[in-house]
Amino acid sequence: MCWIQQVTPWDGLYSLVYQGGNLTKLEFTEYEYTPRAEIARMFAGKLGNVAIGVGLTGFTYLLGRRLMGEAVGLLSAAMIAVWPNLIFHTGILSSDLLAACGFAAAMWLGMRREPGSGPVWWQLLGLGALIGWMVLVRPVALILLVALGLWWLIATHSPRHAFARLAPLVVVVGLIVGGWTVRNYLQFGEVITIATNGGYNFWQTNQPYADGNDTFWPFVPMDDPEYQTMSSGDEFTKNREGYRYALAYLKAHPDHLIRMLPAKLFWLYHSDTSGFYEGALYAPMHEPSRVAQWIADHNRLVESFTFRYYELLMVLAAAGAGVLVLASRPTWSVPLLSLPVLLTFFHVFFHAKDRFHIPLDGIIAIVAATTIVEVVRSLDRARRRYLPSAPGSQAHIEPPRAHATSGGNGR
Repeated sequence: MCWIQQVTPWDGLYSLVYQGGNLTKLEFTEYEYTPRAEIARMFAGKLGNVAIGVGLTGFTYLLGRRLMGEAVGLLSAAMIAVWPNLIFHTGILSSDLLAACGFAAAMWLGMRREPGSGPVWWQLLGLGALIGWMVLVRPVALILLVALGLWWLIATHSPRHAFARLAPLVVVVGLIVGGWTVRNYLQFGEVITIATNGGYNFWQTNQPYADGNDTFWPFVPMDDPEYQTMSSGDEFTKNREGYRYALAYLKAHPDHLIRMLPAKLFWLYHSDTSGFYEGALYAPMHEPSRVAQWIADHNRLVESFTFRYYELLMVLAAAGAGVLVLASRPTWSVPLLSLPVLLTFFHVFFHAKDRFHIPLDGIIAIVAATTIVEVVRSLDRARRRYLPSAPGSQAHIEPPRAHATSGGNGR
């Protein structure tokens, strides 16, 4: 089987020709000028990312309003709209922004109807199609099924009703992923459920030199056949052998996943500057714009602001999660707060990076906004309790009005 992959930089076209899964030829054709169609395609992609960012803002507002009211919806949407790392990610044609938008949209669609109302099949099918698409974008989106299942179970107090809503989603997601797997097998002759990097990513964190993140190749023994294969093999070989090597290592070291958990937590949540580096500081471009040049000239300031914004929202979200769990305990807190737990559990088995928490950004903003709104409401209630008892207040000047009592009318 022969297939061609084309990679288009600004100044030419690379043609990578594969024969039987092995790279056999690399050709480069230099452009005499930058093709207008290619520029238009990239520009359209970035505009599409902007639209996805607007969609993320809108779905965060809708979900926040549905759960905690207008104030939380507006504030959480504002947090998303000015989130520096998300703004930087609009310049990158990657899956991060799309995954965040899909998470917020799926949770809103799944939680928007009253718990006691019966399932609307076309809505469930549409929600299943959305989650199936998100699973192809990011396999971690499978946790949406668990979170929505918890919501329906807690809200209806009926396993039967929860199953009636969840089963169609599972079927639709299975059909989408299964169809994609069949397509991959027919196209490449390999069983590839979603993408060819699954086995490689599984191996990266389950091998003797793993640190929880990407493999740091200068520190591994390149004379070992395993590392030669995983470094120089084609995509299909690395996917297939990656699973085999990793499973063999886990069988020999069953405590490895637990030992790696602190490192995974660090890599997942320690920072939020992936968009700053990939979409601003080291973005591929012909020449920097004035904004990009200013960012490059003040990179430490911009990086610090990007991180501090994320740090502030995470502190607010952690405080809000504590308040929701220990104090108010609304029904929706369990499915919403289960998402970071489930995402962390997913990455126990795969490598972790700071950009992998981006699908949770809408949820983080909603919980952080809930903290601010609840603090403001508490201060307002305290002010209202204090003012009537203050000296000279209206309550001490006017006598109380007579109230009607049982057995007669008050005067």
